[in-house]
Amino acid sequence: MKIGVLFEGSPKKPGGFYQSLQSATILKEINDNKMMLEFICLDNETSSLLKKKNFNVRLFSNSFYKKIFNFFMNFQFFNNLILNYKLRHPFTKFLNKNNYDLVIFLSPSVLSYHCGKINFIMNIWDLDHKKNSPFPEHRMGYNFLKREKLINYVVFHAFKTVVADEKTKEELVNIYNCDENKLIVQPFIPYLPQLHEDTKKNYDFKKIFNQFNLPNKKIILYPATFWAHKNHKYLIDAAKIFKDNKNNDYIFVFCGGGSANLDFIKSEINKLALENSCLILPLVSDLELISLYLNSHVIAMPTTGGPTNLPLYESFYFKKIIFYSEHLIYEKELSKCLITIDIDKPAEFCKKITNLNESQKKLITEKAFEFYKTNCSFENFKKTYLSIIEDFLDNRKKWK
Repeated sequence: MKIGVLFEGSPKKPGGFYQSLQSATILKEINDNKMMLEFICLDNETSSLLKKKNFNVRLFSNSFYKKIFNFFMNFQFFNNLILNYKLRHPFTKFLNKNNYDLVIFLSPSVLSYHCGKINFIMNIWDLDHKKNSPFPEHRMGYNFLKREKLINYVVFHAFKTVVADEKTKEELVNIYNCDENKLIVQPFIPYLPQLHEDTKKNYDFKKIFNQFNLPNKKIILYPATFWAHKNHKYLIDAAKIFKDNKNNDYIFVFCGGGSANLDFIKSEINKLALENSCLILPLVSDLELISLYLNSHVIAMPTTGGPTNLPLYESFYFKKIIFYSEHLIYEKELSKCLITIDIDKPAEFCKKITNLNESQKKLITEKAFEFYKTNCSFENFKKTYLSIIEDFLDNRKKWK
């Protein structure tokens, strides 16, 4: 059986890209003579990157014709033409030409509309657009409507839909009234821990960290793209509280891809004269981010979106305390691995971090590391996908 694994994304947008890269890396390790995996890329940059990592790659280039086709797909009359005259999207032709039996989408993708007769598996990462609709990133460019259309299509048309946690599975069933038997839970497995394991003997991470020339203060790290729902404003308010109380022990370090909210965050820092308390780094490399994790005092993530985010598991691996939005905690075991914060009360965060002691840190980080080892296992990930593929093979016997 030939399986196409669609790798969509760019290293310039690191969060989703590196989640897909880690998933692809683990899938590549599956050794099963019943299947052959081919990784489909949409641009030359990503294709070259995967080839350097010895992936079996095929390029589906985004030509001008494909862009025009996708543009007209936004109009109902064009969709009606497709149905009436059985026009085929270039991606449908590409899949048929290359004889794929199954397609795995590592991230949500509108190309799933065009799989034709070929079954597909889709990853849905979150339902933030449904729960956080006031934020501009979910409203601009009709993003809400686009995500609604995609999820409604996927949960009923995908062979299986993969989600990161039980909470998201429960929400999909309750909100979209879909069949829970078609939903598979597979936790995120972050990319940075494996990269650290592979490179820690070859790189001096302390030296990499020192190149930032950060002041000699306790670093509160927030690695997140500058979207409004990531709630950087909460940490700026916390920095203001520390400043008003003449507490100069901490520095907040923000790093992540730029977005529409970056200018606002910069203006808030300048307005409150917090340049010595809040530092925005440009988009850092993987090795630089590892060095920041290793040398941070704690990680803070006051996001409204989730419940699962990559820095959660990354902090568990690096044995760093993470202060995490309490409304996102969905199970008791997880609550023992972090410190919760009320994202409407920055003063509470300031108090909790000030009172944090070494024995508390040790107890929590040890539990968090065990949680990581149990839930972020490569072997479990492989078993999950092999089980889905075996299920598909059983079904395919009915027609092929």
